[in-house]
Amino acid sequence: MEAFDVLPTGSAPEPVALPHFPDRLHAFVWRNWTLVPPERIAMVVGADVSAILDLGRAMGLGDPPAIGDDQIRRSAITMIRRNWHLIPYAQLLQLLGWTAEQLAFTLREDDFLYHKLGHLKPQCEPIVYRVPGDDACARQAEIARITRGAFPNGAGRAVEPPFTFVEHLSRPRRTPMENPPPSSAGPTASHFAPRFCYSYFALYGDPLLDEEADPFPEGYLERLAEVGVDGVWLPGILHKLAPFPWEPAVAARHSERLEVLARLVRRAARYGMGVYVYLNEPRAMPTAFFERHAEVKGVTEGDFATLCTGEPSVRTWLRDAVEHVCRSVP
Repeated sequence: MEAFDVLPTGSAPEPVALPHFPDRLHAFVWRNWTLVPPERIAMVVGADVSAILDLGRAMGLGDPPAIGDDQIRRSAITMIRRNWHLIPYAQLLQLLGWTAEQLAFTLREDDFLYHKLGHLKPQCEPIVYRVPGDDACARQAEIARITRGAFPNGAGRAVEPPFTFVEHLSRPRRTPMENPPPSSAGPTASHFAPRFCYSYFALYGDPLLDEEADPFPEGYLERLAEVGVDGVWLPGILHKLAPFPWEPAVAARHSERLEVLARLVRRAARYGMGVYVYLNEPRAMPTAFFERHAEVKGVTEGDFATLCTGEPSVRTWLRDAVEHVCRSVP
């Protein structure tokens, strides 16, 4: 059983009602039809795959698309948003294939995601598959008529798989035998310098350990250089990049992250680019952390509190941690 106590709940109100579906099971199948394979939908609600396929098609949905691991990883935030008012944390973790710690980190650190979700987790009952009754079947047929009328060529069909652009933008345009990119020529003439940008397809989370989801692959750096970009940026979290004195385990693998960051710096330099790490410190931590370290507790909001910059040890750590990052990755 997962340690769900690391996941925030806020006021835990009733979920938003969905009266346009026969029940929450139908809404769950509809919202996830193009996000995850039907096998995973079936697993979450305890159904046979054939039953899920029958239910989706009864609402006018076509055959579910082929969905790979990379698409699931890149759709994680959409999965969380679509299911936030539908299923409890236990089923959401099954759907994502994550641990409670992974979800807690994403809610806290992924661009204020928990705040965008209302700073609360609705109190949802688990969805369990039941064979649709007569009323549900009648509503299924109504939904199917609407769906087929609005999408005569099939609902949910994509011209190409989602995120295909990532592969296109990542693919190098030169072969190793050709001349290297013209970094010595400098960026396109501009009144603005530096001109830096974030990756069009970066994933939040832990990009310096998830090298399969490299935010700045070679082909993308090349394209950015060609249009005059002379810098790139990515978010960083100090306790993931430097030793953390209060609980050293929090900073586990920080040296690995710095090695990956150093490699990115060297690669970007080949294209005449600098690398900018965005630090928004001190970060919030779960209130449970401050039960063990009350002396550094700052402002509290809901399930989180921040390290207090009025505490000298916090200021010392902030300074030393930034110095550690800069010395490790010149």
